[in-house]
Amino acid sequence: MKPRLEKLASNQAQSFHCFIRQAGAFPFEWHFHPEMELTLILAGSGQRYVGDHVSPYRPGDLVLLGPNLPHAWASETPGGRTANRAVVLQWPTELTDQLVDSCGELQAVTTLLRHASRGVAFGSRSAKPLAARLTELAKDDSPRRVLRFLELLLQLAEIKSHTRLASPGFFVE
Repeated sequence: MKPRLEKLASNQAQSFHCFIRQAGAFPFEWHFHPEMELTLILAGSGQRYVGDHVSPYRPGDLVLLGPNLPHAWASETPGGRTANRAVVLQWPTELTDQLVDSCGELQAVTTLLRHASRGVAFGSRSAKPLAARLTELAKDDSPRRVLRFLELLLQLAEIKSHTRLASPGFFVE
């Protein structure tokens, strides 16, 4: 099955999108987009598909995806209206490229973003302290959200224990 290109809505007033996705079920929607994505599962469980990697997900699942990497989260069973919830953060690669190119202090972020080309899963123990920050970011529309975004990237880059998902030879035709 070929993934479909997802065009994300653009908003000139915001350099990135952060929102809460909630539904009775997350249907299998195999897709990709040129933006980076960080997804944290707050509620629900099922199968996570990233490139050629498939594994279960549950609350606390935190995954960073590089641009154009096919992915989907598919719920096990449908539940109530909000049985499945996730915080999703999406941003254009140019945003982080410009930041890391102009700030030598962000070298660790460069490495993390390079690893994200295959998808990076963080352990739920690592995700726990970031959950509140991500949820707050989804509700924030102030200029301070840019600082919170950068702080979040720095915290992710400091996490030493993570798993790369798609195999090294995976590529999209």
